[in-house]
Amino acid sequence: MSMSTDIYNKIGLPASQMEIVQAQMANTMKALKMLLPAAFFLSAPITVFINYWVAIKVLARMGDYFPPFPPFSQWKLPKSLLVPLAVALALMFFYKGQPESMTFKAAVNVMFVISFFFMIDALSVVKWYVQDRGKASMWFKLAVFLTFFNQFFAQIMIMAGIYDLMFDFRKRFSRKE
Repeated sequence: MSMSTDIYNKIGLPASQMEIVQAQMANTMKALKMLLPAAFFLSAPITVFINYWVAIKVLARMGDYFPPFPPFSQWKLPKSLLVPLAVALALMFFYKGQPESMTFKAAVNVMFVISFFFMIDALSVVKWYVQDRGKASMWFKLAVFLTFFNQFFAQIMIMAGIYDLMFDFRKRFSRKE
């Protein structure tokens, strides 16, 4: 933060805007500190996925066979993930006046982790839709890009993942009989 402040001072940012920038940086640091446990938790399944994928490739060259992951378009989350979602939302609602409490921080971390899984589920639905309707794969790639680089689109994907768990889009809208 001090390096950023020095850069803003050197380019001549007015003092009134400098206070706003410093407040935003402080809020960002606070949010990052709060979400650090969730980030550590999410790094584990990502690392396991990469390790398993690499191990399959290496062991296949050595003559061993391990079953690959199912196609991404067929990945589905269990409906039981709606329970921790509801609990986390309820705890965040009841403790919103106490953002420094451990309960609120735990609920935010649970919500962050579950939201990531809902985004993955929604991307799986998009991949299924692109394949089922015979659309260009560019649409899936665009959805992945927007999901991870546009906060508004990420929120839409989280909601789509929740709705997919409740209503199963693949079963409801499949063209294949």
